[in-house]
Amino acid sequence: MTPFRPSLRGRAQELGVIRRKLSQVRAGTGGVIVVEGSAGLGKTRLLDECVSMAGELSFLVGRGATETGRVIELGALFDALFEGDPPLADRRALNDVHASSEFLFWLLQDVQSLIEEAALKNPVLICLDDLHWAQTSLSLAMRQLPARLSSLPVAWVMAFRPDQGLAQMQQAKAELIESGAELIRLGPLDRAAVAEVATDVLGVAADAELLQKADRVQGNPFLLVEFFRGLQDDLLVSFDSGRATLVEDRLPHRVSDSMRGRLARMSPACARGRDVRVGARAQVYRS
Repeated sequence: MTPFRPSLRGRAQELGVIRRKLSQVRAGTGGVIVVEGSAGLGKTRLLDECVSMAGELSFLVGRGATETGRVIELGALFDALFEGDPPLADRRALNDVHASSEFLFWLLQDVQSLIEEAALKNPVLICLDDLHWAQTSLSLAMRQLPARLSSLPVAWVMAFRPDQGLAQMQQAKAELIESGAELIRLGPLDRAAVAEVATDVLGVAADAELLQKADRVQGNPFLLVEFFRGLQDDLLVSFDSGRATLVEDRLPHRVSDSMRGRLARMSPACARGRDVRVGARAQVYRS
């Protein structure tokens, strides 16, 4: 079964920024976009649209994401270079002598050469997601590679959660912004976008009461989809005369389960802090 993938709603301004930057890079100058947003606000979904847009503009695209506990510190960058379809570069072209963080200076030189070679054929987009989990080596790559490749058509899109991660990563992000990177800060969706999400998920427009209840997940796109899908799963919504109407006023199990699942994937310190907010949010919904 194909996973449910709703349309991207409420991000027209952000998509306009991305399109302008990609057009500038396609004309021959490098550029960086930094995307910041808390969990569930749609960073990865925005990167999906960025990749599609770049494909339409004839970019070569590489994409990677940092994962907690990953052994290879440059793993997200290596995925972007070597794991695409087609890949930006041949993994065998990386000098095995340098393919270790012990030789980081030379390794970044090799990576730079591979990206240069690709950019001489077509403009290049490199998307790196979840960089708040990245290690020190990747922070150095962030500092050096965009600057070294700025005279070539290479676009970088880097996504973070705000105020999370190693100090070196936060500093690297700050330096990119100070050097002229476009900064996109994702906020909650407005009421119009929430209504569009409701229609996408439910298949019909939601009535005013239902949209008011949806306000309680605070415009978080991920939780909104879980909320509306949960209403269907728990039979809490009826469909009459082309409108979705609330039958019973309670938080769908799908929402609380999703919150708990996300907490389980966080570090213990982050989870403790957010666990309080999950309980509070559920209590607000019941009030």
